[in-house]
Amino acid sequence: MEWVVSPKRKHVYEALGCIGNKRIEMNLADGAKVYSSSRNKFYTVNFDLKNNAIMCNDNTSYYTDTLSYPCIALPLNKGVISYNPLFA
Repeated sequence: MEWVVSPKRKHVYEALGCIGNKRIEMNLADGAKVYSSSRNKFYTVNFDLKNNAIMCNDNTSYYTDTLSYPCIALPLNKGVISYNPLFA
């Protein structure tokens, strides 16, 4: 099954803020830890560019069909999705 999901605008802004605040810690070639704004918890995100798949353990991703800010922050940070760095 293939899903095409459009992110909510607020999650894009949260992802840009996450990058701007340096709350994303890249690990290996395909994953990252994305910290909450309070930095008291983190989410594990894995991105498979070959299969165009992203996985995250945050509640939004887990319980809904919505792309959460950690899911958006990783491909933005990796340069897979282009953006103007001034927005972060």
